[in-house]
Amino acid sequence: MDHKRRLAALAGILVLILAACGPSAQATPASTPTPPAPGATTAPTATPMSGATVAPTATPTSQPTATVAPAVEAKPKYGGTLVMWNRQDPRNYDGHSIKSGGYDTRIMHNLVFSLLVSYPSTKETQCLLAIRPEAAESYQWLSDTLLEVKIHKGIKFQNRPPVNGREVTAQDVVYSMDRGIKQDRIRGSEGLAPYLKKIEAVDRYTVRFETDRPLPSLLSDGLASIYGAVILPSEVVEPYGGWNDPRKSYIGSGPYTFAEHVPGVKVVFDKHKEYFKPGLPYADRVVQMIIPDASTMLATIASGKLDIAQDRVDLPLARATARMPQKPQVQRCPHTSPRNRLAMRTDLAPFNDVRVRRAISMAIDREGLIKSVLEGEGEVGAPFGPIHPWFISPKDLPTETRKYLEYNPQEAKRLLAEAGYPNGFNVAIATNSLYGTIYLGFVQGVADTLSKVGIKAKIEMQESVAFGRTTAVGDYPSMAVTSDSISEVYLAFSGLTPAAEFNLNKNHVSDPELLKLYEQLVVAVDDKKARDIAYRIQAKVVDEALDLRLPSYYDYSIIQPWVKGYYMNVARYTSTWAELLWLDR
Repeated sequence: MDHKRRLAALAGILVLILAACGPSAQATPASTPTPPAPGATTAPTATPMSGATVAPTATPTSQPTATVAPAVEAKPKYGGTLVMWNRQDPRNYDGHSIKSGGYDTRIMHNLVFSLLVSYPSTKETQCLLAIRPEAAESYQWLSDTLLEVKIHKGIKFQNRPPVNGREVTAQDVVYSMDRGIKQDRIRGSEGLAPYLKKIEAVDRYTVRFETDRPLPSLLSDGLASIYGAVILPSEVVEPYGGWNDPRKSYIGSGPYTFAEHVPGVKVVFDKHKEYFKPGLPYADRVVQMIIPDASTMLATIASGKLDIAQDRVDLPLARATARMPQKPQVQRCPHTSPRNRLAMRTDLAPFNDVRVRRAISMAIDREGLIKSVLEGEGEVGAPFGPIHPWFISPKDLPTETRKYLEYNPQEAKRLLAEAGYPNGFNVAIATNSLYGTIYLGFVQGVADTLSKVGIKAKIEMQESVAFGRTTAVGDYPSMAVTSDSISEVYLAFSGLTPAAEFNLNKNHVSDPELLKLYEQLVVAVDDKKARDIAYRIQAKVVDEALDLRLPSYYDYSIIQPWVKGYYMNVARYTSTWAELLWLDR
């Protein structure tokens, strides 16, 4: 079903329920910029959707965004229950055991446990991958291979046996990071563990991480990982061989405590009354309602019984809120990287010919896909989306490189003829329906646009399990449309090289120069140098069409007007996402 038909169907459901809904209150929020990379534009703010009730935004960035004058913020209120949407029951509460995805699990453990550093959801960091200290009071590189982290004094674990509200110490950090990063290698840290030589407690509140080589990604892809880089008391893990039972093992130092899980219905968390941040959190309780069906979620939003839906909300769902009388606020952030890519076997003919790859790149009407599939809500990345801290806009590329991102079917035909394919060729594009209607729109759009230069593409729709075992990890015969959703700063780059971790090198790239640049990037402790290397990598990838990313679309959040203090962040569900939210009703 295409987007307009899906939206119409959702709207039809809403018409049936809106008569019972009453009007409500106001709105909120904002953002600020981050320094640009060499030749790059500044990361964008969260922007309001047309037709939606929106939060006021702060200083606009260089990205074109809609803004309104900031309003005077009300004083936060304490109390109440914050109700959020979750599509499914947690498959596993032990964050260290989840090697991919982990959406449902990270929501849980990041409410209960603290991270040393995180990507907070604040006005200053909205829509940015900007690291800030959390349980850490400070951190600094003492040398290229020695990171020192000092934790706050007086942080207490929740007051439940066997931990009984004791203070968090450096030894807890050593235990947790050794287990999560070195041993279990949580998502994002796979490339860190081999170089992490020692983690030691220098004193009660100081931890040092010693590495075998410069490892600047230790912070962004390791300690800030929302996939399990949390501080665990060993007393709740070791007796059980893990922390999968939240009734026994979910005793952390985060803003909320685990209360109950009613399978298929809800997961409930209560306020941690001795949370180390004075005055936080504001809400007394967080309830995650398990609602598998998106239409039911919209009905629950319309009825006022659901406060927030902030993950897996696509454009049709977001726009459906315009019919609701209380006019929920909708915020959006571009994703870290364009999720969808047209992958090619660059190690096989005809894709091992740079002229063929460039022709395919120029045959893709990216702006047309944004208009037809994304209804104008998307951006062209090269090859990362605008949230990535090292994102470069196509306009910042050299003219001779930028042209390969521009739609030019005539030049594409010329290149194909030069490469020996004057009449094009036949190709199969492997894919599946796992990622939803936008994804399928891209698949069909790519096939249509390739046909205009003589490349006759047959879409081969695969069953989800088979797709996950083969195509999703780069095992396909010629071409595929597949998806990546990578928020880890360095891990995203690894998919462009033979050094790829986590099966990200789906194009089977084997380029010595690119590999050398990547190896320089991962040891560059100077940020300016790292940004310059990242620029050169992206420019080379675009110039040689080694990774054809499709347009970047947005993530959306739906927030009721009585929910205050919400600032959307692409690294959702960090240890701080809910602590600033309060209810104005």
